[in-house]
Amino acid sequence: MEVKEFMKEWRIWVLLLALGISTLWIGPSYENRNGDVVMTTQLEDRTGIQFSGGTRMLLTPQTNATGQELQSVATDVKDVLGLRIASSDLGDAQVRVVDLGDGQYKIQLQTANTNQTKLRELISQQGSFEARMPLNVGDSKNLTVNYQNETQLNFQKQGSNVTVSRVTNGNLNQIGVFQPEDRFTAAETTFFYENSTEDVSRLEVIAYNGEDILSVNWNERRTRGSGSQFRTSFPIQLEKEAAMDTGLIFSNYLPSITSENSQLQLDDGSPARLRLYVDGELRNALTVASGLGEEPYSTRSSISATGASPSEARDNARELQTILKSGKLPVPVQIESVSRISAALGSQFMLASILAIIGSLVAVGLLVFVRYDDIRYALPIVLTGASEVYILFGFWSWFTQLGSISLSAIAGIIAAVGTGVDDQIIITDESGKEQVRSVSERMKRAFFVIFTSAASTIGAMFPILSAGTASILIGIAGASLIGYAFYSRRTNYSFVAIGSMALAVSIVTSAVGPSSAALQTIHGFAATTILGILIGITVTRPAYSKYVEYIEKEK
Repeated sequence: MEVKEFMKEWRIWVLLLALGISTLWIGPSYENRNGDVVMTTQLEDRTGIQFSGGTRMLLTPQTNATGQELQSVATDVKDVLGLRIASSDLGDAQVRVVDLGDGQYKIQLQTANTNQTKLRELISQQGSFEARMPLNVGDSKNLTVNYQNETQLNFQKQGSNVTVSRVTNGNLNQIGVFQPEDRFTAAETTFFYENSTEDVSRLEVIAYNGEDILSVNWNERRTRGSGSQFRTSFPIQLEKEAAMDTGLIFSNYLPSITSENSQLQLDDGSPARLRLYVDGELRNALTVASGLGEEPYSTRSSISATGASPSEARDNARELQTILKSGKLPVPVQIESVSRISAALGSQFMLASILAIIGSLVAVGLLVFVRYDDIRYALPIVLTGASEVYILFGFWSWFTQLGSISLSAIAGIIAAVGTGVDDQIIITDESGKEQVRSVSERMKRAFFVIFTSAASTIGAMFPILSAGTASILIGIAGASLIGYAFYSRRTNYSFVAIGSMALAVSIVTSAVGPSSAALQTIHGFAATTILGILIGITVTRPAYSKYVEYIEKEK
């Protein structure tokens, strides 16, 4: 096999592609810090408190409740803040309710992030989200709302006031008279009276709010723009009733005729923009396609945020998405105290850990060279091992669901590297056996051992990630094994015994109820070990085996 043919192998290109994508995820860049140009990566925001230190805040719910009622309120606040933290990029975060005695409860938040400004913004926001459409009233204006009952309302301008009436069989039944800055409800629809001039009164009708949003899909975000204006949008899904009400509100506006992309407009021809508010502050105003005001009304919509740069637009959209996913705080909270958590292992421990991994790979390479007396085997083992670690760090940088890089995560990386080196030695040994079988057949034998080893390791690590799910799966497997033993009409007592033992383990673990929180300290170890093994058997091991085939054919 020539070098050109070797480089055409798709397994090699999968490895190179994985390395390239990991580089994008890690995001190396240069910054000027105190006059020195230093390289930074996304990994700096993913390290845990043990490596980089962090921030601890003590929060007080702003309520008159005491005792059990205060505990319930504090728990609700903790749940909302927990969702906000989970949706943000804050690493190694924990939120819990603290019992101070005498019926006093507070919320303690700690995170590896040392940016106190970002934390204060995340916590201080009440999280009330509203999407409003403008409603300009000259002399008189009709508006149809409430899809279920389809009610027509009439708005009449009387000086600076606006009279709102329900239209029934051509008659006006007055609901109320409202002044600027009034917030009122009519026909189960909420309105806000913004301001009034001599010619027009400007109101806003609330199309939907944060409680009407079922889901937010951050993975489908898009960033567009140029110069100093960028917009990041992401799709949302509304509850069916809210979507119907919103579509009916949109149907009250005129579609533009001159615009290439038809959009809704006001009576004066200006765009009818959907205004997005968070805690009463206008965040963005979106044009609305005219098709959204036509039946059937869609439950899918889109929300966006703007910024002077792509990163700023993404950050603003991420903040908005976090608020939408977490919902509104039950009560406001006050930051009572802020303290800095020192890094228990020192700020340079992360660098030392990476150097230790590199050193172990080099040591393994030297031993392999002594064993096989061929640099063509030793060097690729070191390079593929290093590639595995690099890809693993890339995944950790991008997928925030994996959590922060803690001491247990580093231990998992080392374990994954050790497993990877073992597998590559198996491949190398199989390739050096007598030429009774072809190289491909010997690689298949090696991969049988590799996949079996990977399956057993993943099976051992999975209960650490989700003890409850693992308990259920063990019980199902045990019951299936017993069922198979009797169904086959050849009662295999070994199968019955193994199945009964699996059922017993499932029942005991379910009764004891080991929680994920109890295993949180080694959660990172299990996650990195499983992820490292999966990267190895899908990316690095196939590439190395193809390289070994190339070497064997060159002999």
